[in-house]
Amino acid sequence: MVWRDLDIYLVAEDIPVSEFFRLGWQIADLLNPTKMQFRNERVARTEGLPHGLYWGVYLGNEHEGVDDLASFDVYLQRVKGCSLNA
Repeated sequence: MVWRDLDIYLVAEDIPVSEFFRLGWQIADLLNPTKMQFRNERVARTEGLPHGLYWGVYLGNEHEGVDDLASFDVYLQRVKGCSLNA
């Protein structure tokens, strides 16, 4: 089953949890979700999940009809020696 939500995983040990919460604040401000769920998989290490930080963003219409754009997952992993800055 596909849910209408946004899942964000960030695997980058050098980014503090406080910065990930800043990202969560920006998402909440932009999308006005009904619910957000945070998980620290750096600590929990749930089998089958990336060992990073997670935001689950629920927009309030998770159970409505499904279409091609119903679910969107973001998985970011920092590669040593690689920078996003120009």
